[in-house]
Amino acid sequence: MEKCASLKSKLGEAANEKSEQNPKELEKEIKELKRLVEIKTREVNRLGDLCDAFDEVEANYRTKVSGLIKENEKLKAQVQMLTPETTLVPSNDRVVITTF
Repeated sequence: MEKCASLKSKLGEAANEKSEQNPKELEKEIKELKRLVEIKTREVNRLGDLCDAFDEVEANYRTKVSGLIKENEKLKAQVQMLTPETTLVPSNDRVVITTF
């Protein structure tokens, strides 16, 4: 509770300081704050545009990667069909390799 009272007191002091400033100082501060808001707004818009562009690039790469994965799976299947399977089959005391 004591901290809250202290904070309220500090806020009150800050409000009093602002009200004691002359109108020219307040106008100057308001003008500067508006300028900063404009700068920040432009930066937010710029970053938003960059995000949109990145989303497009990312979607293209995802499509390419997906296509390459499918192509890779097809190639593996072709290699598997062309490669004879070998298995080890025990026969008496020795191992015989058979090809299917």
